[in-house]
Amino acid sequence: MQGGEHLAQQDVEIEHPVRRRPRVDRTALPIAGDDDAAKQAVVRFLDAIGYDSLDLGPLAEGWRTEPGTPLAVAPYFRDPTPASTHPYQRFLDAETVPVPIEDARRLAQAATRA
Repeated sequence: MQGGEHLAQQDVEIEHPVRRRPRVDRTALPIAGDDDAAKQAVVRFLDAIGYDSLDLGPLAEGWRTEPGTPLAVAPYFRDPTPASTHPYQRFLDAETVPVPIEDARRLAQAATRA
């Protein structure tokens, strides 16, 4: 089971406004796995904390979210201004942005293996 690696700590704090977003403004997080019951548990969890799920299919399709693919981390963050030169600090300072399920699906489909 793969899923949730795109969650940023600032998005899962107890009072974060993501839970109050209407369904049309929710971010979709990709999941992949070979166990349907486990995937459904993850879908329910993500829904409970305010996210939609994009089911990529079996775990073998999880490569679509690996570094270097269109869906890997970058669409979920806007670079801070001014940006730090240190990559980890840039990640911590970046603002999260919604990625609707249609956009996540399009990015997953655009992925190619290196």
